[in-house]
Amino acid sequence: MRGIRGIVLVLFLLWFFVAWFVVGMEGMLTCWEVPVAFVAVIVGFAMWKFTHLLQNK
Repeated sequence: MRGIRGIVLVLFLLWFFVAWFVVGMEGMLTCWEVPVAFVAVIVGFAMWKFTHLLQNK
């Protein structure tokens, strides 16, 4: 199951860098940067829980 965790980690890092890049393109720290960071945290937590569910099987 270690391979799946690695894939999820890579996907999360890609998502994080895409979100960071999109925010960076805006230039200033805009009001929607906070929701983007919030969604990134939720997605990361969901992926983490998903990997735990897969490992328990």
